[in-house]
Amino acid sequence: MNVAAYELSVLVSGRPVREYGHQGRAYIEGRKGSTFTLRFRNNSAQRVLAVPSVDGLSVVDGSPATHESRGYVVPGYSSVEFKGWRESLERSSEFVFSDRTKAYASQTVGDQNLGAIGVLVFGEVWKFPSLLSTIQEHHHHHHHYHGTTTLRGTTADWEPPTYTVMSSPTTVASMSMGDEPQAMYCCAVDSGQVSAKSSVPDFNLGVGWGQSQEDRVSETSFERGSVLATLELYYSDAAGLTAAGIVLSKDLLVEARALPRAFGGFCTRPKHVV
Repeated sequence: MNVAAYELSVLVSGRPVREYGHQGRAYIEGRKGSTFTLRFRNNSAQRVLAVPSVDGLSVVDGSPATHESRGYVVPGYSSVEFKGWRESLERSSEFVFSDRTKAYASQTVGDQNLGAIGVLVFGEVWKFPSLLSTIQEHHHHHHHYHGTTTLRGTTADWEPPTYTVMSSPTTVASMSMGDEPQAMYCCAVDSGQVSAKSSVPDFNLGVGWGQSQEDRVSETSFERGSVLATLELYYSDAAGLTAAGIVLSKDLLVEARALPRAFGGFCTRPKHVV
């Protein structure tokens, strides 16, 4: 799904799953036992803070997600993959669709928010050093003018960033725009087939605690400003979505297609030359 300059998609086996538009919301089909990751793309020029939430919990510390939750710094024109529930700076536990009773949230804070995946996107606050007043010296001697202008910056008004967040530079680098030619095609919402039913689905699944995996990040600083976008996806199993009137595609995953290339190799002779 896309909001402003930002994209959120759910990946299974490295490929985005199909999204369905229904009553102004985006839904995906979850299949019990399937592991998945979340991919966030920043299509703006500025770095942002992405705060991911699964089943109402922060994926960084497992607490109820709020506007103060920690997140991931994503540079401009880059993307990052959230691989699971963070255990440490070195490891995370896989996201896995599971029974409601086995969901991580059900076993910690309760199941009231099962079925919701979201990302809050924050802009960064910039504070520039103040500029000292211009000093101009005038010297008059034998009717000659000598002018000197001095501009000097000061860091007196500079305040260090206050929010400690997570960053993953290696992940960001591996998920750059050039490495994902299919990305422009992967996040379209399939809204072509919706039956006469119109209701909120039964949210029959939750997201459990999967296998531990290597997932290295580092800590950095970021002073968060205003919320630039709120991205929300909802998930349920096939029965829950169908009962709400969403007609599902047989193929869970979106077909990946390569973009046309602006630059290739050399010319080849066509079959028919005029």
